[in-house]
Amino acid sequence: MLLAFGLFLGRGLPTAAAGGAGPLLITEFMANNVTTLADEDGTFADWIEVHNPTGAAVDLTGWYLTDSAADLTKWTFPTRTLNAGATLIIFASNKNRTGAELHTNFALSLSGEYLALVQPDGLTIAWEYAPTFPPQYPDVSYGLDANLHERFYTVPTPGSANDAPPANQSPIVLALNHAPLSPTTADDLLFTATVIPSPTAVASVTLHYTLAGSGITNTLPLLDDGLSGDGTAGDTVYGGTLPGGTFPSGGAVYYWLVATNGAGATTRSPFDSA
Repeated sequence: MLLAFGLFLGRGLPTAAAGGAGPLLITEFMANNVTTLADEDGTFADWIEVHNPTGAAVDLTGWYLTDSAADLTKWTFPTRTLNAGATLIIFASNKNRTGAELHTNFALSLSGEYLALVQPDGLTIAWEYAPTFPPQYPDVSYGLDANLHERFYTVPTPGSANDAPPANQSPIVLALNHAPLSPTTADDLLFTATVIPSPTAVASVTLHYTLAGSGITNTLPLLDDGLSGDGTAGDTVYGGTLPGGTFPSGGAVYYWLVATNGAGATTRSPFDSA
């Protein structure tokens, strides 16, 4: 049997508790930089974007970045001024450099961790993602929109303003896969999808499938319960299995995914259409 499938990247946000005393913000960061932004060595390290939203320049000398709530002074900014409205990219690379290109002495965790910008007193949190930011995905950044709401960005904008989400953003579908890759009619067929909530939680993830020429479409709910081939419950991976014998030999099977949030907004993968 031949299965046809694809991938669609959307936008959205699960929230951590972000906030702080300001005046500077961590407006965007990437903890899984595969091809988005190279550093001066040509490597794709994690990066952090600091933004000055005020109308006056801010002296960054002696400010701190940290990935540990227990060590707020982990990495110290050298002499540097961030002009009004400007942004600054710092690579979280473990290279610990304070030259023209800045590199922290830590890297970011893909699975999520604490991240903060700290004022020179070593105590005042200018901005933090606490207790941890959510798990991160390849070449997808995380940060703030103009209303300081957290969200993922499938089109990262390091050094530039982040775009604004629609009022009711549909869920992100980051991946849709099946196993085995070349099934026989006797094989149980496991479908998995990585689906991230937008501001509204994911309400349902449903696989739609049809045998070419049959004119009949069936559905299979995919669940994130830790019992459906999805891994760990609550990890944003949804799974479901079609038993062997579902499809006849020699046919072409087409499938797609519909993810719906609690407000009724939907994303279709492999293409986002009604």
